[in-house]
Amino acid sequence: MCFFASVDAYVLADVNGWFVSGSGFSAVSPARVFHSRPGEPQGVVAIAQQRYGGATVLHVRVAGAGGVLPTGAGAVSLNVTVVDPVGAGFVTVFPCGALPLASSVNFVAGATVANAVIAPLSAAGEVCVFASVDAYVLADVNGWFAKN
Repeated sequence: MCFFASVDAYVLADVNGWFVSGSGFSAVSPARVFHSRPGEPQGVVAIAQQRYGGATVLHVRVAGAGGVLPTGAGAVSLNVTVVDPVGAGFVTVFPCGALPLASSVNFVAGATVANAVIAPLSAAGEVCVFASVDAYVLADVNGWFAKN
């Protein structure tokens, strides 16, 4: 495992588990899937670069992007980051459809907060991103799980 920081920083890493070879998890080189801040480079999936929140749900086709197979993937491993939210709230990453009553990232106003998220893909290969308040959101993929 290697760690890189673009500026001097203290680094702390927690191990949450591991996968047995052949478990259905396929690691990929980390890739930026999308970035919603204007003026920042787009990820491998181009989206409207704006704040997302409230009634605006972001739909992102992850299947076929950033090393995820176009078919055969049932879920993805993402690092989801919220930047400069207008208030305290949460982001939920889900396989589109009905919004679950769960959060993926919790934050306070003006914070930059990241969290690891395992997100199932919809039948169309998408994840949806819901923010309870307006915020910029970005996500990096680092692996995927095969469909059962």
